[in-house]
Amino acid sequence: MGQKDVCEKNLFSDNQYFADLVNMMVFHGKQVVAPESLSELDSTELFGDIINRFPVSVQKFRDVMKRVIIKTSENCYYLVVGVENQTSLHYAMAVRSMLYDALNYTQQIADIAKFHEKQEGRKNTKDYFTGMRKTDKLVPVITIVVYWGPDSWDAPRSLHEMFPEDIPQEILDLVPDYKIPVLAPCEVENPDLFQTDLKAVIKALQVMNDKKALKALLRGPEFQSLEHDAAVAIQAATNLKIKIPETKEVNMCKAVQEWREELLTEGHGEGEAKLASLFNAMQADKAIADFAKAAADPKFRAKMYEKYGIE
Repeated sequence: MGQKDVCEKNLFSDNQYFADLVNMMVFHGKQVVAPESLSELDSTELFGDIINRFPVSVQKFRDVMKRVIIKTSENCYYLVVGVENQTSLHYAMAVRSMLYDALNYTQQIADIAKFHEKQEGRKNTKDYFTGMRKTDKLVPVITIVVYWGPDSWDAPRSLHEMFPEDIPQEILDLVPDYKIPVLAPCEVENPDLFQTDLKAVIKALQVMNDKKALKALLRGPEFQSLEHDAAVAIQAATNLKIKIPETKEVNMCKAVQEWREELLTEGHGEGEAKLASLFNAMQADKAIADFAKAAADPKFRAKMYEKYGIE
């Protein structure tokens, strides 16, 4: 698992960010799910059975999956919500999510059957083979896809979108559709509806390809005191070559400045004034992302000296 994958998974492993995501994607920003109502679930989805006398097994791993308890004034109900992080477009994501959810429903049925057998034994042959009673119910499963790319999610968001356009409606009416909720930062019109530092993450991703805009954004008040996981997620997703301090709260603007000063100090042996001039020129040119490469790669650094006319 790459660094970006780890950072993304860590972010939504935190209940406050997970709850914030569910409230936005499922309840349109209404504060329904509280962090304390979440509980971690095993992210492994399994299926095993005997088909035509041969054992068949399927195993899939989700990024994050949690049980959600929602309490209202009248009742209490449950959801299972999974999060799948995507750093690139996945044109079969609707089928992939459908498989994950189907495996979860299959496991729910198996668990119900085991419960009945443990409580009652094999009293009813019909019930034993079907696994469920008429009164048994399943817990709804939702898989939210979080896209960490800079552009819109132009992959299919439903199973029907994956079919040819000329499929007759009579056929489509008999093929159940399967839709997936997708969070693509550039499609978020109002990031301020998020209640956690997730709004800062979304804003940074929206301008990740515009280094000038990203630099200006990091100077804003929202980025002066970010929680560590949010800061790390921004760093990894935007490929910003800075060091995030191991502190509970992170000042992103300060982190950029301290990292730049550290590179200048490390370059003292080559000529502090010359290297400082290069970094100043690169900063003015909005080329902050190339600082680390210029410091570590002599050939690249030489090209940068030539580019900016530094001798």
